[in-house]
Amino acid sequence: MAQPCLGAVAAAVSLCVQSAGGAIAHHLSEQFSALSSSKEAARTPLQNLSANATSELTNRLAECIAVWKQDLENIKKGLYKLPWDMTTLSHRQYNPLFVLSR
Repeated sequence: MAQPCLGAVAAAVSLCVQSAGGAIAHHLSEQFSALSSSKEAARTPLQNLSANATSELTNRLAECIAVWKQDLENIKKGLYKLPWDMTTLSHRQYNPLFVLSR
């Protein structure tokens, strides 16, 4: 029971890191684009987060939970299969040495 839970936590952490990286990349892209075109940059998710972190994080968390809930319901309905990596815990992707070598 603990292994699937750890897998879910690892997946959630990975998604958070990817989301943060995406928000930072988007922010930098908008800022550099505005500098090169001498127009005002559009407000980015990173700026929204820094202006009102509680509201922005609450919205992002609610959206994330809604997506996970929708996916789980679709798996239970048989619309698509359970991801194979959630049931194959012996796969090399769970080996930290293999992951670090990538």
